[in-house]
Amino acid sequence: MPDGVTLLADLYRPRRPEPMPTVLVRTPYGRKGPVALVSSWPLAQRGLQVLLQSCRGTFGSGGTLDPFRERDDGLATLDWIRDQPWHAGRLATAGASYLGITQWALAADAGPDLAAVAAAVTSSDPRSRTYPGDAFALELTLGWAHIVSVQEEPLGAVRQLVGHRRVVRTLDTWPLRDADRRLLGETVPFFQEWLTRSAPGDPYWTPRVFSADVARVEAAVDLVAGW
Repeated sequence: MPDGVTLLADLYRPRRPEPMPTVLVRTPYGRKGPVALVSSWPLAQRGLQVLLQSCRGTFGSGGTLDPFRERDDGLATLDWIRDQPWHAGRLATAGASYLGITQWALAADAGPDLAAVAAAVTSSDPRSRTYPGDAFALELTLGWAHIVSVQEEPLGAVRQLVGHRRVVRTLDTWPLRDADRRLLGETVPFFQEWLTRSAPGDPYWTPRVFSADVARVEAAVDLVAGW
């Protein structure tokens, strides 16, 4: 990255020697297991080349996880892909949930070679998910803090599966600023930021909300969601 941080990635490609277009998938949830099974392997099995990258501060990538602030790393990764001998032609992005947020973060400024965005059950406005109807989404935010805090630990997947009950037992914590410490035994900086950054116009959200940029996206968009 431009600031000297190294982000780790795995490349999936068909057994063909020639350069080919690349699908970028950026995730904070690791590059193995369910994430690869759902977001990368199916595309590669259908003849597409996929670069699966761990977001900053996760699964061996350098730096510190700063949720939703994914624009600069995403654009820098696209520039890096363009310089690789195995890439040629167009680019695309893919992924669901947070992996969709990483797509909206870069889509408007990715350049004309970004041909497609495939985003599912996601949002270009993470602030609206954190404060739906201007009410703090305690269960969602505390649950996500739990997921990313334990996912790299031994038996992290098991802790995630059984962790929801612990999250629910923590929801009655007062004051709310103690909820992360009660659940995880430590302060989670981004959870504390979310608690205090409630206003829609708060500068904290400026580099993390991309709704105003959606109209500038020139790539074809496949958007899947549900009600």
